[in-house]
Parts: sequence; C-alpha cells; structure tokens
Amino acid sequence: MTLTDQQRALLAERLTELMMRDMDVKTLERMVYDIYLDEYILMSDSDLLMEAEMFEVEVPGVIIT
Repeated sequence: MTLTDQQRALLAERLTELMMRDMDVKTLERMVYDIYLDEYILMSDSDLLMEAEMFEVEVPGVIIT
C-alpha cells in the first residue's frame, strides 16, 4: 500500500497522539533531551559555538582570560 502525503501526515499525527497519551512525563523528558543532544552533536562547530554564545554557555575546557 502506498500512502498519499495527506494519509501519511494524518497517520503520523494519530500515532504521535497515541504515543503522547500513553507516555509518562519522565520518558517524554528523556526523549526531548535525546533529540536536543543529537541535534547539537550533529551541528557544525560554528553553529554549535553560535548556540553556546546565544545561550551564554562556556565551552568546556577553555579558559577565557
């Protein structure tokens, strides 16, 4: 069976709603954490440094004098 774009979007939405309804808060927090971690790990150095600057996070192991 091949889904149309609309069927695919609606099915994805229904499955997401089902998963969210049955998920506890701790599991949801962990999933969001993992998504952000993956995103940051896959960023280029320049993008990651820009994010760090935007959120005022120091680069580990770097001493600024």
